[in-house]
Amino acid sequence: MRRAWAGWVLGAVIGLLAPLHVRAQDRTTVPSPYQQCLTPAGAVRGDPEYPFYAFKTGQPGRVKVALNFDSPTSRPQVEVLEKEGGTEFVDAVREHVQVFRLPCLPAGATPARLLFEFVFQPDRREPVRLEIQDPARAKWEQLAACIKHVSGVEKPDYPELLRLRGIQGRVRAQMQFTAPDQPPRVQMLGRPAHKALMAEVDDWAQGLRMPCHEGPPIEVHSWYVFILEDSAYGFKPGLRFVDLLSLVNGIERQTVNIDTTTLGCPFDLRLRYQQPDRKNAVAQLGNAQASRREFMAWLESWQFKLSAKDLDRIYGDAVTFTVPCLKINLTPKEST
Repeated sequence: MRRAWAGWVLGAVIGLLAPLHVRAQDRTTVPSPYQQCLTPAGAVRGDPEYPFYAFKTGQPGRVKVALNFDSPTSRPQVEVLEKEGGTEFVDAVREHVQVFRLPCLPAGATPARLLFEFVFQPDRREPVRLEIQDPARAKWEQLAACIKHVSGVEKPDYPELLRLRGIQGRVRAQMQFTAPDQPPRVQMLGRPAHKALMAEVDDWAQGLRMPCHEGPPIEVHSWYVFILEDSAYGFKPGLRFVDLLSLVNGIERQTVNIDTTTLGCPFDLRLRYQQPDRKNAVAQLGNAQASRREFMAWLESWQFKLSAKDLDRIYGDAVTFTVPCLKINLTPKEST
């Protein structure tokens, strides 16, 4: 009975392969260079210390600040944009960000401005930090929009030999442009089965140029999708959160205590599967809440226990699902 249930989940998650025609498309994201080079790095940046008295008395707070950098080696000037709660929350944020630096800011360049928001919740020891915002990001989007290939073509070819062999997949190109007349530095990511597709994109990317480039290096991350037409190559629509949860590798060894009723459930998320090369990309759909940060970070770490062929199919694909109201209490199972 258990084996039949597992087979049903796999059938629901992975689409069937039925190649007919061909399409190739790409999606591009442009992280701001200043968001990328901010130090300390995100993994070790941490959060402000929750003011002790406020934490003990259950006082919440929220602080949104703009950090203005006028030098690659100087601490930022802190501008408080919004605040809720006492001044102790502002003081905690000021103390936290004084070590931030922007080493990629060119000397003499126009000052850079980054926005941060911190939410202090009494039911958590640490505050919740929202994503960094760069008001100048529109500039980087415009730079990415001017990328052209020297041949004039918009996308790499889908080689006939690979199509005949039924080789499909999604591959990611991380490209860094440093000058208007030079090709980008390229790092390709993908599954072992996608090596031929990665080689095709890598070779094609050497013809890309960013003629409007100026300032610091610009990173452009692009997904190149080689899928045979009418092929359900990826996640199947309509998946439930519990279906995905049942496929998480090592779930029986994890300790997880999450109550989604405290996160504004039900709510919708979109997960793009990128493991093991990078963390999964998880985005909130609709009204976003800072309180979901820890929960989303858990989903970013998910690796699915599937066959190599099934992992090939879902790599780089995105699935949208609803997180219901439930309590998740997982403790490691004892080995027998």
